[in-house]
Amino acid sequence: MQLCAPLSEQDLIAIYALRWQVLRAPWHQPVGSELDELEAGSWNLMVKDGEAVLATGRLHIGAPGVGHIRYMAVAPGQQGKGLGKLILNGLMTLADSLGLAEVELNARDNALRFYQQAGFELLGPSHTLYGTIPHFKMRKSLAGSQAALARALTGTWHSTIPLAQFMGLEALAFNGEQLVCQAPFEANSNLHGTLFAGSHYALATLTAWGRIWWQLQLQGLEGDIVLAKGDIRYARPAKSAPRMFSLPVASWANLDKLRSGNKARIEVGAVVTEEKQCVSEFQGTFVVLPRH
Repeated sequence: MQLCAPLSEQDLIAIYALRWQVLRAPWHQPVGSELDELEAGSWNLMVKDGEAVLATGRLHIGAPGVGHIRYMAVAPGQQGKGLGKLILNGLMTLADSLGLAEVELNARDNALRFYQQAGFELLGPSHTLYGTIPHFKMRKSLAGSQAALARALTGTWHSTIPLAQFMGLEALAFNGEQLVCQAPFEANSNLHGTLFAGSHYALATLTAWGRIWWQLQLQGLEGDIVLAKGDIRYARPAKSAPRMFSLPVASWANLDKLRSGNKARIEVGAVVTEEKQCVSEFQGTFVVLPRH
């Protein structure tokens, strides 16, 4: 099982289907009621097991500095396995990395304890859904530590890799598993009006590199990250600003070798996306060298 963002139309369809199954169907609401007008600008997370989506949740930004969590759902038969907590932690990490000051949500009465255990403050009654399901407004403040890491990574790229600054590469967000980056189209386009193939490769490589850098910060480790091997597959042309996602890493255990002065080999991939659809996929083998 892995925590990740949806990177295909199939992922989004599966997320919406789970929302409807858990949050709408038991109250005889029609298909489509699981969506709202904020979907296009929102951040979704899911827990996948193969192609099956077992849990999901969404973050959107409301007033400046305030995030809102909605559509938390765990598939029938999957409750009690920590999947809801995994989604919630990912959404909170994501909100923090985006520089939000606090997160609000409206919880059903049977979920109050779950959110209180996660550090949310109960503010009082909110609304009653379908006339039968009471909700309560809750809030939690954020520390800003993940946003500081995003700024530091962007600064590292721009100060040490001139190409990254020229391409306008920025670390945008982190969801607890994946690093999300962005770059402007104008600085990375070619004479055909599409994203330059070299930019695909460079942006994906640096996103994967940045994910290792981020993990080093989280584990209190130091090392010099170098690319040993990289391969990319181009799926289709991109004609607008790209957004890059690192791919989930099976294990970070090799990084522990740095503590004893040995180099660590890590496999990290990344995808370049356009409008939430993958346009190229990179797979890289990196070596992290210890600093003496």
